[in-house]
Amino acid sequence: SDILVTSNSPIPADVRELIARETQAGRVSQSTDAVEIATMVRPADLRPVARMVELRAIQAAFPFYGTLTLREGTYSHAQLVGRGALVRPELLAQLDLRVGDRILIGAQPFEIRGVIATEPGRSLGAFSIGPRVLVDYADLQATGLLTFGSRANYQLLLRAPEATVRELGAGLTDALKNKFVRSRGYWQNADRIG
Repeated sequence: SDILVTSNSPIPADVRELIARETQAGRVSQSTDAVEIATMVRPADLRPVARMVELRAIQAAFPFYGTLTLREGTYSHAQLVGRGALVRPELLAQLDLRVGDRILIGAQPFEIRGVIATEPGRSLGAFSIGPRVLVDYADLQATGLLTFGSRANYQLLLRAPEATVRELGAGLTDALKNKFVRSRGYWQNADRIG
């Protein structure tokens, strides 16, 4: 995304209203939600083995830039709809699973429908708690993982016209400074790249 708005709780209504006004004014061209949470997954056949994963729930607009590639070919959001999951290959090896097998995420079974080869936006060399697992945003609530006290990272990804993106970023930083919501533009990541 051009700008990432994040919070440790669901994005507040007043922030969504602000983004809606920016969209109406033409300073935001597209937005999509995502949630990241570290959790355990295990095979649905209840074998006594589990692994920590980085779960990311995404909507159909993801990704704005780059390509999510799968070992099996082209990614389509339809692969996630109806409790589908895309997983990194190391999870398959760790849990002795294959595409078509099911895993339990929280209280719900998900079918492994593909293996992630590359994911846009992942930081190179970033610390990882476990393999990445992608699911549909609409299926996350049923897992029971988003309860009081859960350590979820709620994200609102914004795409903006290049001519106004930095102005939008500065405006959002100012508007969000007294809220428990942060924003960061792609240009602010330059100091992290070496």
